[in-house]
Amino acid sequence: MLNVAPIWLPQLQQQNYRAVLDAMSRPGRYQTLSIDRGDDDHNEPALIALLASLLDQTVSLADPDKLISQEHMLLLQAQFDQPEQADFILCRGTERPNFQPKLGTLPSPEHSATIVILLEKIARSNEHCELTLQIQGPGIDGIELSGITGLNEQWLSARAQWVSNFPLGADLILVDDSGLVALPRTSKVEIF
Repeated sequence: MLNVAPIWLPQLQQQNYRAVLDAMSRPGRYQTLSIDRGDDDHNEPALIALLASLLDQTVSLADPDKLISQEHMLLLQAQFDQPEQADFILCRGTERPNFQPKLGTLPSPEHSATIVILLEKIARSNEHCELTLQIQGPGIDGIELSGITGLNEQWLSARAQWVSNFPLGADLILVDDSGLVALPRTSKVEIF
């Protein structure tokens, strides 16, 4: 019998996709991903669980920091591409952004990239972190604060440039070992 980790099965992928939708509609709020941590063979990190819920053979993925194993690359079924052409770009947060993602066009702003950034930690409540992001915009009543560790501040400068010609821009998803925070292009993000 084929032994498949639960993150590759539709039920868990649907739960994780719902967490992504909740994160995009409530920027800055931490969303926990469903991850099977039950046995050592299937201890999948949140990053792979997230990608398993977002990717299929119809989208392209860039992995410039080589964060995905060969086994996971095959299971994700995405087409692999350069960061400048990819639909999804996977990056390590401690590295500097050194590419120009797809930002869409005025007739089709949805043809832009989603950048998934792997962080060391996203705070839950009052945990100490390196940076605190102040997030405002649609889906937020006032201000949302999100503490993070492991993000090079140049990501925020690059993001500000990428979203400066709204509706063009790139959406960011920050992920740690258990969940994620979304920073859609509609959000204003500053260091608090």
